[in-house]
Amino acid sequence: MKYLGFDQQRPRVAVFDLTGCEGCELQLANKEETLVDFLSAIEIVAFREVSSAASDDYDIALVEGS
Repeated sequence: MKYLGFDQQRPRVAVFDLTGCEGCELQLANKEETLVDFLSAIEIVAFREVSSAASDDYDIALVEGS
């Protein structure tokens, strides 16, 4: 991704659930009309609802159920 002619790294995002039903997380995954654009702008490194891959190295954490 370039911004003003400079290469930028996509932010590494992790999604965590604490106490909720995980419905909020499913809504992110179910946004089919914008999912491709969303995923091209970020790098998912932990998101139990959509991938078994997990990493502790992330820039942004989305916490559901907090």
